[in-house]
Amino acid sequence: YDLYGLRKAVLQLQSSDSEKMTLTEKQILQKASRTLAKDRDFVLQAVQQDGLALRFACTELKSDKEVVMAAIREDADALQFASKTLWSDKEVVMAAVRQNGCALECAGASLQIDLELVLAYLHNCSDLYIREKIAQSVEVFSHRVDQWLTSVISSCNWSW
Repeated sequence: YDLYGLRKAVLQLQSSDSEKMTLTEKQILQKASRTLAKDRDFVLQAVQQDGLALRFACTELKSDKEVVMAAIREDADALQFASKTLWSDKEVVMAAVRQNGCALECAGASLQIDLELVLAYLHNCSDLYIREKIAQSVEVFSHRVDQWLTSVISSCNWSW
């Protein structure tokens, strides 16, 4: 039997008949009791169907790498609801950044300058403006380094 489906059905039956709506996975976990929000199997099934449901999980499960990775596989934006400890886990952050480059914004400071993650960010960032600005900055930086090297080399009196 499907434990998640069963719990979803129970919660839907409990909602008022006047609402006549089907609850989303996020709403179900949000309305779930503290017991369900701490139920690892329930939360894991919820985030596999809607990664952003991680928002309503208990603090302990927001630190559970397997639960967070499942949420990220479904929606990279789920990283923002993971524990800050996992924001510094390169594997977790890379999983999110490979789906959505902008997830790098949630990473810990040391990972935001990690070359591998920054390259994944550039490859997967959907924000064209940011990508263009970074490309321009790299071009300007490269030009300045070339100018600096030229001046250093010209000021040296190397004799062979």
